[in-house]
Amino acid sequence: MHRVVPIAAVAVLVSLLAAGSAHAQQGTGELRGRVVDAQNAVLPGVNVVAKNEATGMFREIVSGPDGSFFMSALTPGSYEVNAELSGFKKYQRKGVRVEVGKTQSVDVQLEIGGIEQQVNVTAESPLVDTTTKQLGGSVQAQELNEVPSINRNFTSYLSLLPGVTATISTDSFGADSIRVNGQATQNANYMFDGAGNNDNFNNGNGGAQARIPVEAVQEFQLLTSQFDAEFGQSSGGIVNAVSKQGTNALHGTAFFFDQNQAMTSLDYFAKQQNLAKPDARQLQWGGNLGGPIVKDKLHYFANLERIDQNRARTININARPELNFTDFTHDNVWNWMVRLDHQMSANNTWAVRWLRESSPQTNQFTATNLTRSRAEQENDVDWTIVGTLNSVIKNTRVNVLKVSSSATRATSTKEIRRRSRRDWSTRRSRTARALARTGASIRRIRWTRPSRGSCPGRRATTISSSAPATTTCRSRSSTPERRMARSPSPRATGISMLPTRAPIPTDCRSVCPACRTSSSRGRRSACSRKTSGR
Repeated sequence: MHRVVPIAAVAVLVSLLAAGSAHAQQGTGELRGRVVDAQNAVLPGVNVVAKNEATGMFREIVSGPDGSFFMSALTPGSYEVNAELSGFKKYQRKGVRVEVGKTQSVDVQLEIGGIEQQVNVTAESPLVDTTTKQLGGSVQAQELNEVPSINRNFTSYLSLLPGVTATISTDSFGADSIRVNGQATQNANYMFDGAGNNDNFNNGNGGAQARIPVEAVQEFQLLTSQFDAEFGQSSGGIVNAVSKQGTNALHGTAFFFDQNQAMTSLDYFAKQQNLAKPDARQLQWGGNLGGPIVKDKLHYFANLERIDQNRARTININARPELNFTDFTHDNVWNWMVRLDHQMSANNTWAVRWLRESSPQTNQFTATNLTRSRAEQENDVDWTIVGTLNSVIKNTRVNVLKVSSSATRATSTKEIRRRSRRDWSTRRSRTARALARTGASIRRIRWTRPSRGSCPGRRATTISSSAPATTTCRSRSSTPERRMARSPSPRATGISMLPTRAPIPTDCRSVCPACRTSSSRGRRSACSRKTSGR
C-alpha cells in the first residue's frame, strides 16, 4: 500500500514591500541606509548599487527625498555597496554582510570631488539588528562546517542557540525535532528558502519534512519570540534556513566517513547470552558542486548525500530465551538537492530549488521482544520544491511571487497488514448484512457443483441456514435468491449470485429455487430437487 500525503499543495505569496513598513524576510535579507554629504546633509537622487560579491547579481536604486534607500528580498551573502552622484567622489564599501531574516544598515557619506575619484570605506557590519524587536539568533556557514554533527542533520545545530533543546536520533536518519522555550515539538515552524518544510504527517513530531543536509545549508535563523506576523503556524519558534547557491567561481566539497564492525562492541545482553555479533557498519559519503552557467547572471548548485548503514539490534525475550537473536536494520538513504538562480534584468530575478530524500529501511524491529517474523520494511520518500520571482516595481517596492509544493510517500509492511485486516473485516460485515436480508441465520457460504441429472449448467451457490427449507417452490418475493438480488452488488458484498437461465414466470408455482428452471404446465417444475439445509 502506498500513502501519498501532500503537505503543502501550492502556496503562493505575493507581497508589496515598502520602506518604513513590515517587510517579509522569509529566506532573504534587507539592506537600508541614508546618503549624506560631509556636513551630514541628506543627498537625494544618489544612485546606489548593491552587488553580491560571489555571484555578481546586483540591485540598483535611487535615494529618496530624505536621502534614504531600502533594498528588500536580497539573497543572503556578502555585498559590495557603491554610490555615485555628480559632483561627488564615488563611494565604495565591500564586505557588507546581509543575513537571513535581518536588516543591515549602511550609512553612506559622499565627499565633494570628481566622479572619477573614489572613496573606499572599510568597516565592520553591526552585530545587532536595531530595526526589529524579534528575539532569536543565527548560525553562519562557518559554524556549520566546524561544529561536528552526529547524524548530519542541521537540526542539531539549533541547540547552539539559547532556549532551544533538540531531540536527536543517534542511530537513524529520520527528521529530528526541537523544543523552543519549553513548548511542544509541534510548536515549531520549519522554513527552507522561504517555503514551509513541516512534517504535518506526524503532526509536527518529526520536525522538518525533508531532511536538510548540512552541506547544503548556507545559514539559518531561529526566532524564539516576538516574531512578525509574516511568520505563522507556530507559537514556539521559527526556523528560517537558506540553501547554498552557485557563484562565479567553480567550487565544491566532498566527504567520506566509514565506521565498520571492527569499531563497535557487542551489546551487553548479546554478550551475556553468547549471541553472534551483528554486521554493524556505517558509510556516509557525498559532496556538492556549484558554479556559473552564465557569469554574473545564471548559476547552479547541486548537493548529494549518501548514507548506507546497518543498525545493530539485539532481540531479548525473557520468557523465551531460545528466541533471542542479534540482527541489523539496513538504512539506504539518498538525499539530493538542486538549485538554480538567474538574474534576467536589473529588476527581475528568479530562483528554483528542489530537495528530495529517499530512505528505505528493511528488517525493522520496533521493539526488542519481537521474533524474526515480525520484521518490517518501510520506504519513505519526501520532497519539496519552491520557486521565487522577485520584481522591482518602484524605487523601494519589490513584488515577491513564491510558489512551493511538497509531498510524502510512505510504504510499510505494518500498514499493509493493518489495511488487509481492515478490508477483510469490512467484506465480512457487508456479506453478513446482505445475507441477513434473506431472513435466515446464515452459517456458511460455499460453492457446490450440481449433481448429474439435476440442474444443468454452471456452478451454483449453496447457502447453509439454520432452518432447512421443506418446499420446492417459493414466492418470488420470499426466496433468498430474490432477496439477495435486491442487495448491494456482488462486488460490494463479496457474494456470487446464481446465474439466471430463463425468465422467471409470474406464477411462482412454476419456478424451482434450486435450479431456476420453469415448467410449461404452470405447476411444479420437472426438477424434483428440494432445497436442502446443508
